Formats: sequence, structure tokens, C-alpha cells
Amino acid sequence: VSGYQEKVKSGKVRVARLPEGVNATFEQFVDAISSAKYHHEVNEHFRPQSSLCGFDYIDYDYIIQIEKNLEQQVRCVAKKAGFLHLVDSGWGPNGDQSLFSLRFGHERTLPDNAAGEDGDKYKKDKMLYNRELVRKVYLKYITDFVWFQYRAESVLE
Repeated sequence: VSGYQEKVKSGKVRVARLPEGVNATFEQFVDAISSAKYHHEVNEHFRPQSSLCGFDYIDYDYIIQIEKNLEQQVRCVAKKAGFLHLVDSGWGPNGDQSLFSLRFGHERTLPDNAAGEDGDKYKKDKMLYNRELVRKVYLKYITDFVWFQYRAESVLE
């Protein structure tokens, strides 16, 4: 949903098979990207992320979901790989900050509960989906659902 709103509705990215462009509905957008036969026919913002990772060529030791507590996951990988000290210090203008204490001014988190302006937007985003769109998105991104352990039902929760 965020890619549709931030890229398509704003006019920043054109989507093939979407003649209405910025006036296209979310359903038309899903139809356009799900009808592409090959990954290269879709802008990289909307391709299955697994198609960009080279899973057929690279044997990854870790696969993490940035949507789920990125800091905890990075710390876990860093500890196992022996570079936790590089996460905890050496960042910022004076080199005395943790990687995760840095702020760039554009950070945004999804609300745990639907409260406030972000929560209202989150509720509206969820309302764009129906079961048929979830099915289309699932089929288009099935490799992402498998590799990254996403659940199709979570879209409707």
C-alpha cells in the first residue's frame, strides 16, 4: 500500500499496464503488477524482493525481516557473527553512538495499535484490501511470503 501511495499516486513512478496513472485505484494497481509475466516488467519497487536477493546464487546465513524489530535482529546476527561491538559504537559525528541511537529525521514506525493520525492512516491502508486482492498479492509475491515467512492473513488483520 505504501508503495502505491508514495510512488504511484504521487506520480514518481509510472507502472506499465496502468493507464490511469495517479488516478488509478489500488485495485487497478494490484491488477497491473500482478498481470506482469516477468519480474523485469515491473519497477523494482514493486518486484518480489526475493527476485532481487539472488537466492539462487547466494547461500545466505541469515534472512531478517526489517519490519519486525530490526534492531533486535541486527544485534542477534552481529553477536553470532562477532561484530556486535561495531553496532554498539562508532556511529554518529563523534563516533560515540550506537547504530540504533542515530536519528535522521525521517524515521516512521507503524503503530502497534491504531491510535492517532498514523493509526488512522494505517486503518485506511488496510481498508484498501479485500480477500481477492490479498489472493492476487499473495500469488504475485508467493516467493517473498515463503522466504520471509509472511502470512497472507496479516494483511487483513
